[in-house]
Amino acid sequence: MKPWTWLRPPFPQQMKFRGTHALKLSPAPEPSNILWENLETSGPSLFVRKFITSMVTFSMLAISLAIIVAVTASKAEVSAI
Repeated sequence: MKPWTWLRPPFPQQMKFRGTHALKLSPAPEPSNILWENLETSGPSLFVRKFITSMVTFSMLAISLAIIVAVTASKAEVSAI
């Protein structure tokens, strides 16, 4: 038991996380880190951006796989000679 815990009253059981840890709550800070320009993006525009990003990522993965397969095949040919 921590030495300073006897100075404060015990927390009610329903105010504890999983019944053992006391919750400490404070008000949320002001929303100063909101990217306000992103709120103007429409749904279809956001979908197009995500789709393009996904296609570029998939293309890069496919190209990487093709390079790995080609290098592995050429390595097998060179070692067979």
